[in-house]
Amino acid sequence: MPFTIQTDTSACRVLTGYDARLRDTWYYRDITLQSGHIYGIVSESGLGCAYFAYLLGGRISPGDVRILRNQVPVSQRTLSAAAWNLEPCCELYGRKSVRRAITQALSRRPDAGTFAAVAEKFQLTPERYDRKFIHLSGERWRAAAAF
Repeated sequence: MPFTIQTDTSACRVLTGYDARLRDTWYYRDITLQSGHIYGIVSESGLGCAYFAYLLGGRISPGDVRILRNQVPVSQRTLSAAAWNLEPCCELYGRKSVRRAITQALSRRPDAGTFAAVAEKFQLTPERYDRKFIHLSGERWRAAAAF
């Protein structure tokens, strides 16, 4: 069933959110994401990509930002339980292989299927299963979309 995820920043007293652990700042704005689409978050280093991804993934406190699913507020706990993140605990992106990242994510979500099923669904190349994400060029997008 289709759904939307929205950020509501109308209650924010300041213009930005900063996370010292991520060393990243997100300039608050209202954003709407629709299911069935793949979104990329692109910015200069330290200008919000990690903050926004971790906010939607429930890994950092939303503070005054409200996150809504189909107009209904969602808790940080709910976001955390539903999210799959390629970089848990701020691990550098290039350290994990495709197989390792997907297998670890599947271990937390056994209802999501097997590595082979995910690899087939997203047309991942078997020769690259054990390459690190940093070496994947364009295939990295398909591997990331698998999450």
